[in-house]
Amino acid sequence: MAAAPYLFQIFLADWKGIPSDLLSRSIIIEVAPRVVPEASAAGDKDKTERQFAERLARRVSAEFVQGEFNSGAEPGNSIAQIGSLPDEIQGQSPTVYRNGVRAWLL
Repeated sequence: MAAAPYLFQIFLADWKGIPSDLLSRSIIIEVAPRVVPEASAAGDKDKTERQFAERLARRVSAEFVQGEFNSGAEPGNSIAQIGSLPDEIQGQSPTVYRNGVRAWLL
């Protein structure tokens, strides 16, 4: 199991059907280590766990956009793993929190 949460920034600029006022925004997703299944010892354990966390982050971002903005936007591929929460959201409550995953609109 990963020791620290996985953090991703998902950029909305390349999403199809996203409201124009969101094109310069992004979603920060934090995936708690406890929700990432432990990979088997065979193969690249860190890579497998990170890939799971990234797939979960992508799914949550699509649900976030659909739920918050009633948009059926098609997710893009612009995602980056980041090292820490951006200063802009430090201390802010997440917009979404469920089952070990938190999300903020940045």
